[in-house]
Amino acid sequence: MKMDVVTIIPGHGPVSTKKDITDMKNYLIAFDKNAKKLTAKSKDVEYIFTEIKKVLPARAELEMIIKSNIQMKYLKK
Repeated sequence: MKMDVVTIIPGHGPVSTKKDITDMKNYLIAFDKNAKKLTAKSKDVEYIFTEIKKVLPARAELEMIIKSNIQMKYLKK
């Protein structure tokens, strides 16, 4: 965010702006907060997936990895 740039070309995904970086940061913070809350209540990944999608902003490119992220980070044993 401190760089003096207008356009960001990531290693994958669409060409972005600083707003996109801020949006992603906010998404990740919301994901973590809600995943912790939901996994404290349940270990059912389908339930957690369904509930977390209700509170997160839609990001089509990320939806397919929500379940695996929940399992790897929040439900691992």
